[in-house]
Amino acid sequence: MDSTPPKSKIRPPSPKTIPILGNLHQLGSHPHRKLHSLAKCYGSLMMLHFGSKPVLMVSSADAAQEILKTHDLIFSNRPKLSVSDKLLYQGKDISTSPYGEYWRWSDQRACVSKTGGSVHGEDQQDFVDVLLELQKDNLTGFPIARVTVKALILEMFAAGTDTTHTVLEWAMAELLRHPGVMKQVQNEVRGLAGAGKLEITENDSEKMHYLRAATPPIPLLIPREASQDVKINGYDIAAGTMVMINAWAIGRDPATWDQPEEYRPERFLNSSVDFRGEVAQEFHEEDKKNSNIPQQHNWRSYFQSKNVQRNTTELKLTSNDHLAGIDQ
Repeated sequence: MDSTPPKSKIRPPSPKTIPILGNLHQLGSHPHRKLHSLAKCYGSLMMLHFGSKPVLMVSSADAAQEILKTHDLIFSNRPKLSVSDKLLYQGKDISTSPYGEYWRWSDQRACVSKTGGSVHGEDQQDFVDVLLELQKDNLTGFPIARVTVKALILEMFAAGTDTTHTVLEWAMAELLRHPGVMKQVQNEVRGLAGAGKLEITENDSEKMHYLRAATPPIPLLIPREASQDVKINGYDIAAGTMVMINAWAIGRDPATWDQPEEYRPERFLNSSVDFRGEVAQEFHEEDKKNSNIPQQHNWRSYFQSKNVQRNTTELKLTSNDHLAGIDQ
C-alpha cells in the first residue's frame, strides 16, 4: 500500500484577511493603485478574498499571458455574480454571460450590428427587429427568452452611448494636458479627412495608428473565472477562483516599458511588442503577449467568422474596455 502523503498545494501569497470583508478593506478609493502597491509586496500573482470569494490578482505581463493565451479556455468564463443577475437580466448580456454557444452567438450579433452588416449577407435591419425575428423563428439553435433580448439591447445602449461619451470626455481632458500628443492626433485625423472625404468611419480606425496608441484601457479588466484546477507560474489555482488582471499595473511595469509613468503614445509605434494582439487573432482566440494588455479589447473568445472578427476587434476595444478618468 502506497503511504506517500499527497503533495500539498502551492498557493499564491496573500495579504492577511479580516472576517467577513476578507481583503475588501484594502482596496481604497483607487483599487488599481492599491493593488499595484500590494503586488510590490506579495508578487505579481497574489490571492485576495473579496468576502469569502477567492480572487487571483494578476499584475504582470507574463502571468497575464499564461491566463489569456496558454490557458485561455480554462479562463474563458465569467464569474456568476448576484449583482450582474440583478442589474443585467440574469447575466444574459454579452460581457458577463458564461462562455459557450450562447455567448458566441450574442457576441457575433453585437459585433455585426456595430459594423452595420449582417451575419449572412449585406442585408441591413434594425437591431431590435433582428433579435425579435430570431426569437420568433428560433434560428439560433437554442431558445431566446424575452430577458435575453432585453439584456442585449441594454448592452448596445450602454456600450454604444455612455461609453462613447465618457471616452470622449477623458480624451479631451488628457489631450489638453499633452498638447504635443493632441497636435499629432489632429494631424492624423485631418490627413484622413482630406481629399474630399466627408466623414471618418470605423474602417478608418485601422489607419489611425497614433490615435489608437494614445487611447488607454480601463485599469481593471472584466473578471474571469477558472473552470478547473490549473497551475499558473508554479502556483495551484483552484476551480471557481475569480481572476482579475490589473492592466494599469502592467502598463507601468519598468521591466517591459521604458519610463512607464510617462504618457508617451510613441512607445507603441514601430514596437516589437505585439500590443494589438493581431498575431494571436490569426492563430486562435486572443493573445496578450508581454504588454498586449494596455492596448486591446475585452479578450473574450471570438466567434469563428474571421472576416467579421478582424473588422470588429477595435470596436470592442472602445465599447467594453475603455472608460474615462483613467489616471496616467
